[in-house]
Amino acid sequence: MGTTPALGFPYPEDTDPVNQGARAIKALATAVEPYAPRQAGGAVSVHFELEKEVWFPITFPVGLFLGAPLLLATTRWYEPSALAFSASAAQITTGGGYVVVTAVRDAAVYADVRVDWWALEVLPRPAADLVVVEGRPTSELPGAAS
Repeated sequence: MGTTPALGFPYPEDTDPVNQGARAIKALATAVEPYAPRQAGGAVSVHFELEKEVWFPITFPVGLFLGAPLLLATTRWYEPSALAFSASAAQITTGGGYVVVTAVRDAAVYADVRVDWWALEVLPRPAADLVVVEGRPTSELPGAAS
C-alpha cells in the first residue's frame, strides 16, 4: 500500500493483492474523514407582524458537528420598497442555535422575509496561517463616491 506525499493518505498499489483493496479503501476513508467539511443549511420564511426583530431556532443533526460551527444567515426581500433586513446568529452549539432577523428601520413592519442559513464546522488552523489585516472605511473603496 502506498501513501500520498503531502498528507500521507493510503491507497492501493497496482501490485497489491485484490483482497487488500478493501483495507486500503477503509484506511483512506479513515484518513480523509477528519478533513471532510461538516455542514448543514436551509431556508425559511420568517413572518414579521408589526415587529422590528424576530428570531427562530435552528437544530443541527445529532453528531454532525464536533464543535460549535460557524453559523451564517442572510435575508432576501423581493418587494421593491425601502425595507431592508439583516440576520445574525446567536447561542450556537453543536446541537443548534438561533437566528435573529432585524428590520433595518425605526418602525415595526409587516412582511415575510426569506432567510437562508448555513452552518460550517471550521477546521482548526495553526495561528501561523492566520492573516491580520487592517479594516479601512468603506469611503476608501475604489470607486466610492467622495
